[in-house]
Amino acid sequence: MEWGRVKSIMIGVFFVVNIFLLARYFQDTKTSFNIRSEVIENTVLILESNGININPNIIPRKMQDVRVFDIINEFETPKSAADAFWSAAKDEGVDFFNPKYVLADENSFEYHAEQYEKSRILNETDALSFSKNIIALLRLGGNIPFANTIQSNNEGYKAVFTPEFDGLKILDCYLSFEFTADAITIYGHNWLNGNITGGGMTQILPVTEVLLNFSTSELKQNISIDDITFGYYLGSRQGKIITVTAVPVWEIKTSDNYYFYYDAVNGDLLEQS
Repeated sequence: MEWGRVKSIMIGVFFVVNIFLLARYFQDTKTSFNIRSEVIENTVLILESNGININPNIIPRKMQDVRVFDIINEFETPKSAADAFWSAAKDEGVDFFNPKYVLADENSFEYHAEQYEKSRILNETDALSFSKNIIALLRLGGNIPFANTIQSNNEGYKAVFTPEFDGLKILDCYLSFEFTADAITIYGHNWLNGNITGGGMTQILPVTEVLLNFSTSELKQNISIDDITFGYYLGSRQGKIITVTAVPVWEIKTSDNYYFYYDAVNGDLLEQS
């Protein structure tokens, strides 16, 4: 046996493996940077010169690479999702998502009915628990983990569920349960479920660059930026079952209740809603 040749082959194999592992290490390692205070100050001045007010304290200072992912939606359209939930409800012997009480368009569905177990909804805890039980019973959430919030007002309670990946919310996708004295409303925006496949890291732009793009867009004057949130954006997925690559985005909320989604990789405006 030519041990010298075998040794050379093994060294070559180990070299290739090490290169592969090193590439994977750098692919999976997050890098970060901080925005200098003077950059924040200059950005605020430019916004103000364009009639846009902002509290500098809401501008994120630290930027970090994020992981991208693909998602294959389970349903073609919001209507087909609502139909599937109705089928599951019939199997469980409940009347949720009866088509008589469902409205759907290309991006959302809404189930509104006046008959439900109102006696069980006495406080925020009851509303959240009831919502979670319905999600589990009818398999509304697919395999995607989600965060939840609960709020109350004079009319009742509202529980909102937002999918998450790697600790960040998918901002243009949510499911809400609204309970009033005489009705329940379940509303899903871009809620088509699906399976997620994680990918590698991507760098993002400083939020200040996105704010500069926002300042030069065609907006009415004398508005304020109330909130800036970093997360993911899927876009409209209706029409067919496709694989969608999530886009890291900066979501800008203005005082007139408009939301702007900017691609955090190239700075392009993706949607205004």
